[in-house]
Amino acid sequence: MMTKFFAKCFMTVFVGTLGLGFSTQAQADDLNVNWLFAQKKLDCPSTCSQNRFIKYAMPTGYDKNLRKATFFICITEKKNKGWHPGFNVWGQNACTTTFDGEEYQGTSYFCLCTNNRSPKIFR
Repeated sequence: MMTKFFAKCFMTVFVGTLGLGFSTQAQADDLNVNWLFAQKKLDCPSTCSQNRFIKYAMPTGYDKNLRKATFFICITEKKNKGWHPGFNVWGQNACTTTFDGEEYQGTSYFCLCTNNRSPKIFR
């Protein structure tokens, strides 16, 4: 059973991902994005920061108490179920999504990274 919080986060990620598309590189208003594989079990901010040109994780949610982005867009795959959008939490080494109505945390995932620290679409 999904919680209301998880359902809201999932819908935000899903709608945001559809808006950006699954292309390997998209460009809009000088915003470059690309999917990068999360290696060495790193979270999305750490994964993206290792890239020279697109070094910021694409945010999908903010923690009001911390006043910074803490949820990031990712995709993960479950065996023979296809790729599904989800979210990665700061410091977490998994992409959380749903499969067959249940929460799933994929440890093999891609992070959506950008060249812009504060993308206009999230301001």
